[in-house]
Amino acid sequence: MRLILIAFMFLVRAPFYIDIKTSDEDFSACTAYFPVVGILIGAVVSAVFYIVSPLGKDIASLIMFTVYVYIALGFHLDGLADCFDGLASGARGDDMIGIMKDSRIGAFAAISIFLASMFYIKLFTLMDYMALLVFPVAGRYAMTVTAVVRRPAREEGLGYLFSNKAGIREFVISTLITCAAGLALMKAGFILPAACSVIVSLVFSKNISSRMSGINGDVLGASLVLSEITFLLTAYAETIIW
Repeated sequence: MRLILIAFMFLVRAPFYIDIKTSDEDFSACTAYFPVVGILIGAVVSAVFYIVSPLGKDIASLIMFTVYVYIALGFHLDGLADCFDGLASGARGDDMIGIMKDSRIGAFAAISIFLASMFYIKLFTLMDYMALLVFPVAGRYAMTVTAVVRRPAREEGLGYLFSNKAGIREFVISTLITCAAGLALMKAGFILPAACSVIVSLVFSKNISSRMSGINGDVLGASLVLSEITFLLTAYAETIIW
């Protein structure tokens, strides 16, 4: 329970303060429970969509996305923006990390946020409630897998704390939680979207990791966004094909 609370503390905008003493090991260990955070977020945002759906799916989707960004702290979109600024610069190593840490937003960062937002808002209108419940779980699972597989670029920041000692234990626990939630809610329709979302996350993190010899918190956030959009896209494609 303690590790779950730590995961919530850093991934969700809570209406109350959680006073927990943490160690560096706790940050890596709590990645096992990132999908639990996704379950809560999915329950909240899908409930919001249901409540406001009489206003029309387009408006409901926009409101849902706004709530989602708010309760998830927006750090995932911030990470996406920083990563695309870094990639667009053509820099490598510490120079690339420096650009990603720059608080100013560049053209490619703005474009990436705009496109991601459009994908989210449009895809929300096309999903059933089960997919809306599950997509945050799949995204946070992909983030856990990325933290386990990739090594940190620097010995600092949340990226380092989350990925430094994340290993097979975190992978197994998060996989069991994700599969239990996904299969219970979406049945077999969960498998392909979840697999595709993890693959996209790993391919993206591999590409950027090769440029700066590791990952940071921005890469984890960007991986979450890309994996969630991939999950929603694949889930929608399944409904058309099958």
